[in-house]
Amino acid sequence: ILESDSAESKGLPSLHDLLPLEDLQQIQDALAEINGVASVITDADGNPLTMPNNKLALCEIIRKSDCGNTDCIVEFAEIIAKIKQKQHPTSTLCEPLGIYKAAVPIIIDDMHLANWWITQCSDTPRIESELVAYAERIGVDAVLLQEQLEKLQRVDQEGFNKTLQWIDSLTRRIARMGYQNRLLSRNLAKLHHLEDELNLHKARLEDLVQRRTADLMKTNNRLQLEVME
Repeated sequence: ILESDSAESKGLPSLHDLLPLEDLQQIQDALAEINGVASVITDADGNPLTMPNNKLALCEIIRKSDCGNTDCIVEFAEIIAKIKQKQHPTSTLCEPLGIYKAAVPIIIDDMHLANWWITQCSDTPRIESELVAYAERIGVDAVLLQEQLEKLQRVDQEGFNKTLQWIDSLTRRIARMGYQNRLLSRNLAKLHHLEDELNLHKARLEDLVQRRTADLMKTNNRLQLEVME
């Protein structure tokens, strides 16, 4: 996950301003349980909005290596850059580990507010020599990497693409809901503004009536005195 300025600091609404993150978390949890994918929803710059599911111990081991962590950061940055440019789902295969990484943008009212990330192990056969060379390059035990890879649930490319398409379809529905909520928020804001203006005019009118009434009473008192005189 990348560290960057949040949407709020850029003057943009956050996803949780438009949709309950509790609902998104429940959907994400259900997907992770059914498909076994590692999953998390972040803002457009990579800052987490939900709690991650099925974090891969393999990735944690790699990120403890300076070289491995740098590779992960570069990979995430490339995916985010592509999504911001093209605004459609983007995926990559992390070689030689054979790990699918993908993200689906959540775009509401033409604003790119979030990404839904998923990670899963592919069923592509590993080339042992390449795995060993990679482990040596980043300074990690190749046997440990192999052991962690064997523990992962595997999926073919077709299955992974179906999951990605399902998330893309779901995020489009989420975007429609967010757009409707945004319109509702705007209408409510306008209504509150009109109410404030109405209350202001009412207060001014009441003040004017009180001042006019006081003037009339003074005038009436003077007339009464003049009549008595």
